[in-house]
Amino acid sequence: GDDKKEKRKKKSKGCPVNHQQHVTSTFSSLFQPVMQLSSSIQIRLLTFLFLLCAFIILVLLTRSGGTSSNDGGTTVAVRGGTRISKNDPFAVPFCDSNGTCHERPDQPSPRTVYSAWTKKQYDEWWEFHKVLNARAQEYAKKEHFQKQKLILLGDSITESWIGTGLGKELPSRFDGIPNVLKERFPQNVYDPLVLAISGDQTQHLLYRLQNGQLLPQYGYASDANALFVVLIGTNNLGSGELPGPSSQGVLAVAKYLLKNTKGSIKVLQLLPRGDTFRLPKICPPRCTKKDGLTPFKSFLPAIDKVNQVLRDSESMLQKEFGTHRIQVLDCGEPFLQQDGDVNSTLMPDLLHPNAQGQELLADCILKSFPPSLDNKNHRP
Repeated sequence: GDDKKEKRKKKSKGCPVNHQQHVTSTFSSLFQPVMQLSSSIQIRLLTFLFLLCAFIILVLLTRSGGTSSNDGGTTVAVRGGTRISKNDPFAVPFCDSNGTCHERPDQPSPRTVYSAWTKKQYDEWWEFHKVLNARAQEYAKKEHFQKQKLILLGDSITESWIGTGLGKELPSRFDGIPNVLKERFPQNVYDPLVLAISGDQTQHLLYRLQNGQLLPQYGYASDANALFVVLIGTNNLGSGELPGPSSQGVLAVAKYLLKNTKGSIKVLQLLPRGDTFRLPKICPPRCTKKDGLTPFKSFLPAIDKVNQVLRDSESMLQKEFGTHRIQVLDCGEPFLQQDGDVNSTLMPDLLHPNAQGQELLADCILKSFPPSLDNKNHRP
């Protein structure tokens, strides 16, 4: 055994190899042709290689949903600031790439794995739904002392009247909106009830109305003088739903209210929105027809289509339920500039009105109310 070890030792000594020198020599031979080029050509070559690497990285990031991680490739998206795993049931899109959407705008539905971004948001929705049910029950029991019952229904724009989003305090850009509600709808005249949840679509509002927020025994459901103001539908479009089904969802809400209340319904047309950064997230399926891969540049054409259906349906609903029962309001004009862009002074995030924008929205709503209320309000 010792003889063999000695032989291996001698063999090793007889064949010395410097590994570092070998690697250096190999690289030198590979790059020798490059080193013989002029410096300007070398710079161009290095620039090309740099751009090629950047392009490859960009493609990889795009295919992974805009995220890069060290989690073994399980992250497919970041939604609402939360990393979504492939194994997370909430990672599924609201609409598939073939255009199939998983909730119908005209059929009541709670939030599901398709319309809630995360499990946390899903739980928060159910929690706030219960809170609103309790508020509706309390509102139905209270003595209104001849005040005007005013029920405000919708999504985040309507929920901002009470200074919250999904029941949580809103960012500072929404400061002052609850005060606008108090000033424009003074407590000596109006008794407002806000039944709205941030992010809701038409089917979610239908579900909430049928499951605790508009029960037949509630006094405001049977009060012919009650006023219902509805602003809903923009989140259907923002989730990838088409204008046609989205408009039918809004009409489904209006018809449900007409059939299950005796008051007056004010349906607001969708407000303009300029948050175009959301459009790539719903393409596919909502892409231009040219190549089927390019996102639309604006939400405004889709909003116009929904609003046109609402305007065209007004007379039909009035004929069926009475002229005094239903009115479609256009309150969106102040939110558009002359060049057609959304007014960022009134909508800082190009989607939600700030306090100044809510003032204009409130004034538009008030103009549709009976003159007797306007006299009580003593607005300038």
